[in-house]
Amino acid sequence: MLDPLNQSENTEKILEPISSIEFDRLVKDEEIREVRCYCVGVSGGADSLALVWLLKRWCENRGGSLFALIVNHNLRESSAGEATKVSDWLSKWRVRHAILKREGLPISTGIQSSAREVRYKLMLDWCSKNSFTDLFIAHHQDDQAETFLMRLVRGSSITGLACMREVSTRRGVRIVRPLLNVPKERLKQTLISIGQNWIEDPSNSDPRFMRTRLRKLRSNLEHRKVTNIRLSELAQSFGVLREMLERCCHNFIATEVKIYPEGWARLDTERLKPLPSVLVEKILIYLLNLIGGKPYPPRFDSLSRLIKNLSEAKENGCFTLSNCVVRKEGKYLIFFREERQPVSIISLTRQKNIIWRNIFYCSFIDNNKNISDELVLAPLGEAGWGQVVKQKPELRKLPLPYEVKKTMPALFDNSGVLEVPHLNYCRLVQDTDISDRKQIFSSVRFLQLNER
Repeated sequence: MLDPLNQSENTEKILEPISSIEFDRLVKDEEIREVRCYCVGVSGGADSLALVWLLKRWCENRGGSLFALIVNHNLRESSAGEATKVSDWLSKWRVRHAILKREGLPISTGIQSSAREVRYKLMLDWCSKNSFTDLFIAHHQDDQAETFLMRLVRGSSITGLACMREVSTRRGVRIVRPLLNVPKERLKQTLISIGQNWIEDPSNSDPRFMRTRLRKLRSNLEHRKVTNIRLSELAQSFGVLREMLERCCHNFIATEVKIYPEGWARLDTERLKPLPSVLVEKILIYLLNLIGGKPYPPRFDSLSRLIKNLSEAKENGCFTLSNCVVRKEGKYLIFFREERQPVSIISLTRQKNIIWRNIFYCSFIDNNKNISDELVLAPLGEAGWGQVVKQKPELRKLPLPYEVKKTMPALFDNSGVLEVPHLNYCRLVQDTDISDRKQIFSSVRFLQLNER
């Protein structure tokens, strides 16, 4: 049986199915092995179905339980039927599961990246709501090789070329990818060995998508001995460098950067001068992701332009990237959010907690009978700040940049700003004493990257 961790085996063995013993060796993290309830994402393709089958047997052997999440992206007319077919297969395997459906308008641009974000949001929301700490995903060696090539084409830095991690964390849920060293063909053979069909995604052959075009390039590279194995090994080598950079970056952030609970940061550029450029890039990426809320780093060419602009700005300058505004004030860089997204309407009967903008954890209490308006969670904005200081003029003296005040999460009703926790602001309602009602927007907390 081929050990995917030993890539020196001959190519004929690549066609062998994955055994239970082999899969057990692929799940290496001891903390993950100690858990007894696992979740897995499944689309119906060969990769995810094979992972479900392998996890099902693994959990049975270890006395654990498995729950599968089928995501209906609603991108094609056949989406609902495909989700039902996958549900039938999992029922025959006696795997508990749920179908998560994407709601809203059709996705017209950035289809694959938008669908990926929707997929993770639906699955992570479900995991958090149902207290699952581990979500298994079926990315494999071919995916890792494609990701490496895609990021190479886009000019990614060391961080980007390290590609996908075997274990990462988003919003408190571990994302586990045990198959990154396993070729896709072996996953197909695993299903063939048990007589199980799978669904072929037509988008995998759609030339509009870069991944499809890269697959053709990859086949040409294979003839020149640039195999998926070599590409994934390169990604692993960059992964080692990424870990070293991250340790240095975290040490620098902890000692040299001031991060404020309102969701902004201040950095003394003098502290950056002795550092190598690759570490400066990593620090800036960390701060852009932390303040802007995007789950992925900016493209390397965009980051390079930002660094060039900052270095050329003598005293002052203002630049935008990754939902962030980076303002240079003398020797300091100020990072705060750039708000362009639409407001979020919330229903207090359904949502008591929400992660807003992927930045703040907001909690609400629905115990006010005298408030019947539909409530809106949105940035405070210029008009909102004006309303707040009109009622509480002393807030003008707060030592906060004006741009930060405008981006604070605020609760609005039909009459304007109702509550702003960061300002300890709670507006009177219907001319009643403020003690007659309890605060609805009970708390807000700025999330660190490892909590998102």
